[in-house]
Amino acid sequence: MDAALAFAALLAFFLGAFYLKQKKLQQKREFLHRERMLAMEKGIPLPELPEADEAQDQLVLARIAQSTSGFFRNFPLGLGLVLLFGGAGVVTALRMSPKDEFQDFWTLGLVPVFLGVGLILYYLLTRESRK
Repeated sequence: MDAALAFAALLAFFLGAFYLKQKKLQQKREFLHRERMLAMEKGIPLPELPEADEAQDQLVLARIAQSTSGFFRNFPLGLGLVLLFGGAGVVTALRMSPKDEFQDFWTLGLVPVFLGVGLILYYLLTRESRK
């Protein structure tokens, strides 16, 4: 229960931070739009758009993508293997359980097994396009 609450709090924090950043960006765009519309109405030359900040943000994002591309390129394979073997472990443990009520639920372990197989297939089918 405590772990789920902590996870929910972290998720809410990151989603809230992302929302506030997007809201600030939207307000900045609306301000620039109003400024340009007023300049057009009064016949004043239009102010320059601040594209330098966006270009700098794109450079930072490109650098981050290059530094982490090796990790994310192999992420489906790693996660697929973890799910496959974790699910196989659950199936084996439930089938070998001495209690009959646990043996009735061995099929629940097939869900992560097939998710893992799907991720491994995704990795194998898309690895040529990622090179």
